[in-house]
Amino acid sequence: MSFPAIPSPTLQRHTKITELVEENTGISLSVAKLVADLVLDPSVNMFGKKEWIDYFGVGVGEREPPAEFYRFWHGPDPFDPDKAVSETHFDPVFCPQSVTQISTNSVYPYHLQALRRLACRPQLGFPSRYLYHSEALTQNELIQAESACWLVLRKGAFDQAQWEKDVVVRTNAGYEKKPSALHLATVAIARRIFTGERPLSDHYALCSEIVRYGKGTSPMIVGKFSPGGDLDVDDSIHADYNALNVVALKTF
Repeated sequence: MSFPAIPSPTLQRHTKITELVEENTGISLSVAKLVADLVLDPSVNMFGKKEWIDYFGVGVGEREPPAEFYRFWHGPDPFDPDKAVSETHFDPVFCPQSVTQISTNSVYPYHLQALRRLACRPQLGFPSRYLYHSEALTQNELIQAESACWLVLRKGAFDQAQWEKDVVVRTNAGYEKKPSALHLATVAIARRIFTGERPLSDHYALCSEIVRYGKGTSPMIVGKFSPGGDLDVDDSIHADYNALNVVALKTF
């Protein structure tokens, strides 16, 4: 596997990544350099620390994607081995646990409400909003991200029967059984603001969160991302049943 020559402005970063990988993993210098090549691979159009600053004006800490991400990204798709993961998945998005407003140096938790405030008035790119303030949001919008991580979402969706049938494949590949609404909304909104892509534009994705109505419950959903940038964050009671699907999301 070969990669483009490293531009001189990134040479210092390449050296730093190589040193960190070598020191923290014990692998050889040559393999550590390969990992650094992969980290700086221009074919990975990731939404990371720099993009959070440029597009939202917030700091999210510094965390490079781990080596296992690059092994996954350049490997075969678990569901379609004839294709590479890089072909069948959206480029990765970093999800913080908290954000720092650079203009005021104030730190606050990262959750669905924080994402809404950032997305409606980005410094660059395409604004995005939630379609409306649903009961699902009222109950779940202040749930903070459990930890910072990189998110990789597979394009398209699975019907629920197929998802259960493919349990061995998805489990071995490390996909979440049902991703959180925050993770899905973060990927969808970040990719739209950054590139104009609209993940989840044709369907609703079932999430891990539950919405309670009296003694009953309904799973939370995210999807039907409109061309104008409205993302529906609701529960399955208010969705077209035929559009309810499961998506494959992997975290690093």
